[in-house]
Amino acid sequence: MTTRLKLFAATALTAACLLTGPAPASAAGYPEKDLELIVPFPPGGGVDTISRSISEKLSSRLGRAVVVMNKTGAGGLIGTRAGARAAPDGYTITAASLNFLTFPAVTKDPGFDIVKDFDPVTLIGNFPLVLVVGPQVKEKNLKEIVERAKKDPAAYSIGGSSNGGGGHVAAEMFKQRAGINMMTIPYKGAAPMNVDLIGGRLSMSFAHITSILEQIKGGRVRPIAISAAARSPLLPDVPTMIEEGFPDFTVGEVQFWVTRAGTPKPAIERLNKEIIEILNDREERKKIEDKGGEILAGSPAELGEYIARNSKIYSEILKNAGVQPQ
Repeated sequence: MTTRLKLFAATALTAACLLTGPAPASAAGYPEKDLELIVPFPPGGGVDTISRSISEKLSSRLGRAVVVMNKTGAGGLIGTRAGARAAPDGYTITAASLNFLTFPAVTKDPGFDIVKDFDPVTLIGNFPLVLVVGPQVKEKNLKEIVERAKKDPAAYSIGGSSNGGGGHVAAEMFKQRAGINMMTIPYKGAAPMNVDLIGGRLSMSFAHITSILEQIKGGRVRPIAISAAARSPLLPDVPTMIEEGFPDFTVGEVQFWVTRAGTPKPAIERLNKEIIEILNDREERKKIEDKGGEILAGSPAELGEYIARNSKIYSEILKNAGVQPQ
C-alpha cells in the first residue's frame, strides 16, 4: 500500500490593506530579509534533515535565505524556548516534533505556553513507529501478546525513549489502552535500546521504522504493528495498530513548523502556501516517504487544532503513567 497523503489547500493570502496596526510583514513585501529556522535538535537527525531540505527549496521560492540554526539541548526545550522569545515578525520559524506537544506534561516550567506563545504555520509529516519484539518473544501477533501480558504482567518489558518522546508516549498509550501493566524501561537513545532488544534483554519497543528496518530484514527483531493510519510501503505486510484493535493509535514523530505568537497573518499564509507546494513536489515527497513518513500538510488552523488536541491526549497518557513534570 502507498503512504497516505493528507494535502490540504492553503488559505488564500490576505491583502496587506486589510491589516490593522503596525506590521513588520505585509502580503506584498514579505519577506524583505533573510529568515531563520530554529531546529531544536542536533544536525543529522530526522527533524534537522527534513527541515534543511524544505528550507533550501523555501529559500529559492521566497528569494531570501532560510538559515537553519541548530539550538540544541534538553530534548528540544532550549531551541523551542528561543523560538518563543523571537520577534513576532515572521522572520523566525521553529521546527517542532512530538516533544513540543508533551512539554506541558514533562517540564514544570518550560518558559513558554505551546498554544499562547506560538502561531501554527503548517504540519510537515508524520513518521510512524513500529512495535518490534525481541527473539525471546514467541507470540505471533498483538492479540497474543496482550493476552499473555494480562495473565502474567512480568512476562514482558517495553522500552521507552526520552521522557515525553514518541516511543515513550506510544509505549504508555499501548499499555493503558490494552489494560496491561508491563515494566517500562527508559533509555537515553535508540541505539542502546536496540542493542538490548536484539540481545533479548528487552521484550519490545516502539521504534522508528528506518532505525530498525535493517534488523527486521535480518530477522534479529520481529515487527508486530505500526502506529499509522495506513500500512507503510517499507513494511507492507505489517498491520497497523488500528487493524489490530487499537482505534486512532497513530502516535509518531510528527514534524511541524510554528512561529512566535503575534506574527502577521500574511507572513504565516505565505509560508504555509510555499511549504505546501514544496511538499507537493515529487522529490520532496519521496524524501519523506523513504524515511517511512507520510505527508500531513495543512492550514495553520488545522495545525492549531492538531496541537491542542494531541497535547491534551498525550499529556493525559503521561499523567496516567505517573510522569511528574521536572
